[in-house]
Amino acid sequence: MQTEFARAQMVGQQIRAWDVLDERVLDAMRRTPREFFVPERYAGLAFADTDIPLAPGQHMLAPKIVGRLLQALDAAPGMRALVVGCGSGFVPACLSAMGASVRAIEILPELAESARRNLKRAGFGQVEVVTGDTFNLDTGNDYALIAVCGALPLYDERFARALAVGGRLFVVVGVFDGLHRGHAYLLEHLRTEASRRRARPAVITFDHHPDEILTGAAPPLLLDPEERLDRLEAAGVEVTVVEVFDVALRMTPFDRWVRRIADRVDLAGFLMTPDSAFGHDRGGTPETVAALGRDLGYDVAVVPALEIEGRTVRSGEIRAAIAAGDLAEAERLLGHPYAIVARADAGSEEGVADGVDAAGAPIRVPMPVALPPAGEYAVRIEPADGSPSSGGAELVGGTSPSAAANVESDGVVSIDGNGGIRVRELGAQSGTAIRITFGESSSRLPLQGSAGTIRRS
Repeated sequence: MQTEFARAQMVGQQIRAWDVLDERVLDAMRRTPREFFVPERYAGLAFADTDIPLAPGQHMLAPKIVGRLLQALDAAPGMRALVVGCGSGFVPACLSAMGASVRAIEILPELAESARRNLKRAGFGQVEVVTGDTFNLDTGNDYALIAVCGALPLYDERFARALAVGGRLFVVVGVFDGLHRGHAYLLEHLRTEASRRRARPAVITFDHHPDEILTGAAPPLLLDPEERLDRLEAAGVEVTVVEVFDVALRMTPFDRWVRRIADRVDLAGFLMTPDSAFGHDRGGTPETVAALGRDLGYDVAVVPALEIEGRTVRSGEIRAAIAAGDLAEAERLLGHPYAIVARADAGSEEGVADGVDAAGAPIRVPMPVALPPAGEYAVRIEPADGSPSSGGAELVGGTSPSAAANVESDGVVSIDGNGGIRVRELGAQSGTAIRITFGESSSRLPLQGSAGTIRRS
């Protein structure tokens, strides 16, 4: 029991706190007994926030690094996964826990044998562990994802050739936060241009807002990141690639990045607007990307950005409208009512009394989101059913996901000056995933008392 508690603490305090918010990843790391993969002499560090020595020069990655890696890989049941440098076997075990069919390669025989023992002991005997050098083995070319868990002096294109080909792709690059009317317009053109080229419409987006790296602070989100993937699919996007936006990607010249894509898939081209750009120092403009395409065999379609009443629809304007309390304008630019995904939390939080008081039930959001000014707002509350955010939820009060089915009502949201949120007439059990919709008719009501301060987790 103490071990399970320590593992849960590792997930909650280290991994989730490092912006690993994919519930499938968190669940897999809760269920995978990390303590079985740690050398006996370091057993006391099994759940510590640190790398753990294995063989000379080899280390077991810290839990939060493994979490970030798994979140970026986005494994799903049935996917074939290749792990290069399997070490103790923990990463292959986590991928297997997420439903992937895993083959792991380890160049050091003693580590490979240890990984086999660890995997079998932990109940992951189905993971294949191969001893040898990846580049001297016939690894095949049908992997949906490849995890490289060791240092490489240079990127090797043979990894790309081991990936399953996703078909001919026509691509648009962007954050797509909010999936507003401007985005819907771009995606409509993406489908049209892709069809003309007999290609699949594809989006390349990022695991978090690039401004977090570019400026040191990301803007508050307009859309739950996993709901964003659902909405992209519903809009007809057949392939969505989520890139980890880090300092290395920031410094990558656009031409090197595009060449990597072209080496990996049959690239039909890019959809861009006149002012769009990507790559280091925004070097990938429509003109430079098109010039590179003449060498690589793809083309670029340029469409004007959507304007409403002479103004380009941008996420920043929507955030400004929400911050000003102009929810009608936000809905007009979004093309749909503004909503946030949150969790009912009747347990204790920092600065919040236990239970539900006159100010309402406290709720928490998994990351900073755009909120209107302090006050009370009439809202619609419904279950977050069908979105990845509600699947495999971490339940604060021990309730099951089916509890969400009991939540559907009109209510009042109270927002305090510190971003704390409470909901009156919630009727939800603790841990329930809910969607709170601020429609155009959501009026700002006189503030009734003060809500407790909720820290976002």
